[in-house]
Amino acid sequence: MIKPKVTEKNVARAKKGYYTFEVPYYSTYGQVRNEIEELFLVKVKRLWFLSRGGENPSSRQRAKHYRLRSRQVIASLKSGQISVFGAEAEKGGKTKADNVKSKVKEKKK
Repeated sequence: MIKPKVTEKNVARAKKGYYTFEVPYYSTYGQVRNEIEELFLVKVKRLWFLSRGGENPSSRQRAKHYRLRSRQVIASLKSGQISVFGAEAEKGGKTKADNVKSKVKEKKK
């Protein structure tokens, strides 16, 4: 449902503790908050939604290009870090996948 938006600007924001994601246009505050917390094992402090309306094609252009409605979320965290953004990779932020891998290793022992 959500995907991190990794750009130079957003990596700089991540160093300050603000993480940017692309989400479906009709997603709600609660849905986004729960998904971030479950997927990255962090606690969300605050969310900001940025909405972009869609655009119809220009009549002057030969090829018709549409821009769909989209929505971005900027998340501030109470606790934890998200390692998807390159800035936090060295600090050792954990994801749900990391926890699953460690549980599988423990079961094999």
